[in-house]
Amino acid sequence: MNKMLTTIANFTCIVFVASCQSASMQTRQTVPQPEKEYVASAQPASMQTRQAVPQPEKEYAYLGYWLCLDRKWGPYEYYAFLYACKDKHLVEIAFLSDVKGITQYDADHATETLQRYGGRAPFITLIQKDMLWDSSALVTYPISSLKVPYHDLVTWTTKAAWGGKLSDPFVTTAKMERSLIEALFVSTWDKLSPEQRKHVFNNTKLSELSPDQTAAIVGASGLAALAIFSGTVALSGFAFYQTMSSVMCASAGVLGITLPFAASYGATSTVVGVMSGPVGWTAMGIGAASVGLWSTRANYAKTAQNIIAIAIVKAKAVDDLGWSGP
Repeated sequence: MNKMLTTIANFTCIVFVASCQSASMQTRQTVPQPEKEYVASAQPASMQTRQAVPQPEKEYAYLGYWLCLDRKWGPYEYYAFLYACKDKHLVEIAFLSDVKGITQYDADHATETLQRYGGRAPFITLIQKDMLWDSSALVTYPISSLKVPYHDLVTWTTKAAWGGKLSDPFVTTAKMERSLIEALFVSTWDKLSPEQRKHVFNNTKLSELSPDQTAAIVGASGLAALAIFSGTVALSGFAFYQTMSSVMCASAGVLGITLPFAASYGATSTVVGVMSGPVGWTAMGIGAASVGLWSTRANYAKTAQNIIAIAIVKAKAVDDLGWSGP
């Protein structure tokens, strides 16, 4: 009997303790916790800012593996880069290249656009054919394959932009692309008088340069001005194309050249339009006779537009990756 009473007592104690713990737990769950109103303010202001401000998306960084900045791009590198592009960026390249039928609406609705053209593979073929058509002679295009000799085309266009001479014909494709833009800038700058150059400065972000820097550039030739720019302005990645575009756009107004595109196209397409349009090519006065067999129809400016479209997407990837440009 005593053992039984002891067992019952022990059981009762266990149940009582358990019920007390349960009640205590319920009480803790139902009683609201005091608001920690001073915790956030106790954190450093910089930490609060980092938590509140979202970091910008590195939209083009995924293309890093396919940039191949240290080599010359052959047909494989050109195709692989297009193939690696996300739908949005693939259609962006087609739009910036002025591929026939591709509009701003198509660029803004990339998935729908690719479906209309039968998918990515047919669309990449469309871009390849456009590049080959713009850079080929009438007698060579019909027998051309879809293999785009990209570096050769960049070299051909850049050589024409420099008046038939290249300071270094053995550089990488990325450096050759940059050289193309530099040539267009130099030819445009040399056509401007000192007074016209001052006007260009007042209508671009270059007005931020010091008076001494401005005076030096205004009085310099295109090549010398380019060297000074490189030492005073951040000319790498996409910033290089934006800076050159702003100078050439302002120069177009001074030279009385009408730009063949609407300003509402947006920043990137404006950059491409300025640099591949009539500004630099008109300033150079290039004639078709300087390219031999290709002279029967090949189009410098349109080929340059295809090249610059690719180069700008590459430059955006370089920026997103935090790399130094060519």
